[in-house]
Order: sequence, then structure tokens, then C-alpha cells
Amino acid sequence: MVRRVAGRYDGGMRNVSRRVVSMAAVAGVVVASGVSLGQAGRAPVAEVPYPPTTSKYDEPNLILPMLLMFLIIGAVVGASCIPSKRGHQD
Repeated sequence: MVRRVAGRYDGGMRNVSRRVVSMAAVAGVVVASGVSLGQAGRAPVAEVPYPPTTSKYDEPNLILPMLLMFLIIGAVVGASCIPSKRGHQD
């Protein structure tokens, strides 16, 4: 709907801006889909490289993480046990 406001026509630009935005969105989708479809084809690899395997498996060290966990838990419990020095005016 076009209406006349202060000597000029209003309402037409709103439709134009919607069309421009919608066309820009469609163009963005087309460009993005073209880029993603272009990535689908990969060059054939002659041989797939695999990471080297080790013959020696070490047992994980559990003492240090457990000590660190107890230290952190102890610090949290200790900090929560400290009484707050709140007076009767709080």
C-alpha cells in the first residue's frame, strides 16, 4: 500500500528493501552451496598414512591427579568452613 506522507510517497521502499534482502539471502545460499559442493570431490590418495604404533604401553599415573583432586576439594571445603565476619548491622 502506497500512501502519501508530507508531500512524498511512502511504502514502496519497504517492499524494495524486502526484495533486496530476500534476493541477497538467496544469492548467499547459492554461493554457499556451490562452495560446499565443490569440496565434495577429493583427489584420490595413493596410500593412507597411519600413525605409528608403539609396542610399549605405560600404565597411567593416578597418584598425582588424585592428590590434586583432594587438594582442590580440601581448599573448597576449607574455604567454605571459614566463618564470615558479619556484624549485626548487615
